[in-house]
Amino acid sequence: MFVYTAGIDLIVNRVDLFGKPVSLNFNGKDKSKSFIGACFSAGVLVFFIWALFIFSQDMFKKKNPKTITSQSFHENPASMTITPDSFAFAFGVQDPVTYFHYINSSIYTVDLSRQQLSRELQPDGTLSEVWSSVALEYETCTTAHFGAMGAKFADIELNELYCLKMNQPGLDEITIQGVFESPTYQYIQATVKACDNTTSGGTCGTPEEIQYYLGGGFFATYFTNTAIDPKDYKTPNINYRDSYYTSVTYPYYKELTLYVAPLEVKSDVGWLTEDVEIQDFIAFEKTVENLMFRQDMGAVLNFVVRVDKIQTIYERSYTKISDVFADVNGLGSAIIIAFAFFLRPYSDIKFNESLINELFDIKGPADGGDKDKGGKGEKKNKRVKRSNSKGDHGKKKALSRKNSKAEEPKKKREDSNHLKIDVAADKSPMNSILNTPSDSFNISKIEVQQENPNLLKNLKQNLKDIKQPNCKG
Repeated sequence: MFVYTAGIDLIVNRVDLFGKPVSLNFNGKDKSKSFIGACFSAGVLVFFIWALFIFSQDMFKKKNPKTITSQSFHENPASMTITPDSFAFAFGVQDPVTYFHYINSSIYTVDLSRQQLSRELQPDGTLSEVWSSVALEYETCTTAHFGAMGAKFADIELNELYCLKMNQPGLDEITIQGVFESPTYQYIQATVKACDNTTSGGTCGTPEEIQYYLGGGFFATYFTNTAIDPKDYKTPNINYRDSYYTSVTYPYYKELTLYVAPLEVKSDVGWLTEDVEIQDFIAFEKTVENLMFRQDMGAVLNFVVRVDKIQTIYERSYTKISDVFADVNGLGSAIIIAFAFFLRPYSDIKFNESLINELFDIKGPADGGDKDKGGKGEKKNKRVKRSNSKGDHGKKKALSRKNSKAEEPKKKREDSNHLKIDVAADKSPMNSILNTPSDSFNISKIEVQQENPNLLKNLKQNLKDIKQPNCKG
């Protein structure tokens, strides 16, 4: 047989998560409410609606994303396709005095190719390396070689620069990938050579002319570059014209390497859950120059375009519905706390005033006044007055009993007249009357407006007798 002991009761009181909360109600309500509190509550509601509208704007406009920029290392960079719209470049030689670009086969010639190194591990443990080269065709540049950015290159001497031919017979597409240590390494190489009469049929300039133009000239390259604007939702990439210049060190050999790197933009555009969109771009990363003090290298300058190991990633996240409600709730809670701090004293006073009015049931008659009820009330007041004037101790007890009966709950009556009671804190507690141990009050003023002029006088006398009882006898 199960016995419900005190120990079990203690455990139940500690672990029961579904018990009903105990609360006290006043006139069927769990809060004492006032008109001022209702006005402030309406203000809070208006604020919540306004804040919801303001904070939800970014969810639709997507102007202020939370952006994280990071870089990732790729030991074996992935393949990139070189097109006029992804990455386009032009190159040429400049005059040592005027810095104008020029194309002159009697001074220099150009070879353009895609180089590839393939490595393969053999069954016997040895590593085979195979170099291959595919010649690329080139032509003088036009704005069409730069795709959608052609207009930004229109003010350059494009007719004196070389560009990749848009249709290559040797390759369906021009790709670059990897690094020198990768299993597959691909890069583009443009080689500038001084004119050689043995291969040109004797059309080269004099050695002095070649030394003058190449020994003090410059090599120039122009290319498309990309920057990222995270605040632009649809087109975060900003394409612009970029350039790089270096001296030609004829008769010595120089190698200029231009590194390009992938850019990745990840955009979380979901309203409720994560929904990621990825956009890929190519951007200029850096240049590296190597100079060799050797002559007769077969080339004056090698211009190399290859992939860098570092990839830059932009991660964008936009405002979701949950973020909007979190922001509104956080700011709204602060407003509610501030209002509660200022309204709490007023609410306490209004509650105490309502409590005393209900305790003494001091209310006027219904509209117009009920003569019979009013007469009975007046007669009762007269009896109370006569009882007080005699000073008889026994009648005092009867009066106390009548007063205790008057304190019992009565049926509420609607009345157009009103009663105002101002309650102020006092050192003398009324716990014996109110039976509320938390507060102490003093009735300092009672204002009654009704047709019966004797009610105020009788009521004050009754309250005086209750507060200062006659102890004679």
